[in-house]
Formats: sequence, C-alpha cells, structure tokens
Amino acid sequence: MRRLSIVIPLVLTGLAAGTAPAYAATPTNDEPATAAVIPALPSTIVQDTTGATYVPYGGCTSGDAGANVWFSFTATDEVRVEIDTSSSDYNTGLNVFAGMPSDGTWLTCSERSVRFVAEPGTTYFVEVAACCGSGAGGQLVLQAQAAAPPPTVDVTVDSVGQFNARTGNATVTGTATCASSVVTAVVEVFLAQQVGRVSTVTGQNGIFVGCEPGGPPVPWSVTIAPGNGEYRGGAATASVQAVGCNNTECSATNTETKITLRR
Repeated sequence: MRRLSIVIPLVLTGLAAGTAPAYAATPTNDEPATAAVIPALPSTIVQDTTGATYVPYGGCTSGDAGANVWFSFTATDEVRVEIDTSSSDYNTGLNVFAGMPSDGTWLTCSERSVRFVAEPGTTYFVEVAACCGSGAGGQLVLQAQAAAPPPTVDVTVDSVGQFNARTGNATVTGTATCASSVVTAVVEVFLAQQVGRVSTVTGQNGIFVGCEPGGPPVPWSVTIAPGNGEYRGGAATASVQAVGCNNTECSATNTETKITLRR
C-alpha cells in the first residue's frame, strides 16, 4: 500500500525543526519602574513598540488605549517641555505624571503632542500609549525639546463700566497684551449684578482682540446683553477670560474684578 505523502508549508517547517516563530520582544520600558530616560533636551528616541503590553495608570487615554511604553525626564532647571510623537506610524495618546504614575500624580494629557512645565528635581513620567483606533504599537518616534512660551494674553479690566438705561445692556472695557507667540486672541466677559435682594442679572459676550504679538497693550470693549432683567447703575462683578492661540496650542487666563456701572 502506498503511503500518503503530506507536504508541510515552509512557514511550519521551522516548528518541526525546533525553531520558535518570531514575535516582537516586550520593550524594557514596558512599565514605569523601568522607564527609558530622556537624557536631555532636545532628544529623539526611535523605538519598536509592537511587543508592548498595556497596564493603565490613570489619565485621559485609559479608556481608549493599547500598548504603552514609558519614559522619564528630570530637569535641573525649570523648563517648559514639549513631547511630540506625531512622526510615529501609529496613533498615540500621551499622559504626563509628576512622580510615579497614579491618579494623584497625573498632570496633563493629549494626543501626539503634550507640553508641561518641569520643576527642577522632580522626575516626570511620560506614558505613550497606542490609542484612537490603534490598539497595537508600531514605530515610535518621540521628540523631546524645550517648548516655546505659551500664547498668553494678559488683560486689565477698567474699574468703571457703562450701562444703557434704555436697552439694559452693559459695556466692560480694559486692555489686552499678547505674548510673542499669539496668533489669535479672544476676550470673553461674564457679567453678574445683584439687583434688589434676591435677583441677579447675568450675561456674557466676547470679541476677537487685534493685539500685536509681543506688542503694547491695546484697548478692548465688550457689550453684554443680559440674559435676564436689565443691568443698572451700581456694583457688578466681571469675570474675564482671555484666550490666546497659535498653530499648535491655546492658553487661557482668568480674571475676576469688581466694577461699577455708570451711564
């Protein structure tokens, strides 16, 4: 009787010969305790993360994250740090922790790029996790560098505003100064005034401010229509938020000031 001859595909012959199939090794920085050190700014680290596992430590990417690896950075002087992974070949979510990662040490997060102020002597841990449709890792390209100053807008609020007895509207004024990195600036005003013993009139409005980046202060004026009732003469509280943006980030400052409304 003839024996049936079976040909085993080449991909399996290695098993018969005792050779294990190739799998990506687990990265040494798979856990915070063995985080890879970012030695200085600037630094670029390229790493294959396909063998990374995932253990959540909190932050804002834990609900939609996969394979993660860890990095640490300790500054000798105060510095604003930017971590960028946009050149990687998979989607990444970044979490930053001030100290060993936990819910209590979580600092900030973002996708692909994150910025934070590093205090001297504190070790910061950076989690890079596959996210946003990428469950597995890939070719990670991490760039760490000193970040440009944030696009801040500083505002002053004049102590006296105006109200219109006919319309019930109020106008709040002040000045705005834009940092050199500001491209767009917005001033938003929330105005509250107690009228009588129990009624509080509120309203809000905002405007774009045409301040020159790094230039002198410029005046701003916002007219607020009340959402209820009418503004009258007397004391009011103006809560002012100034937002500055550039091509990569926005920064907000908040000011609360007691003002007097007059005709």
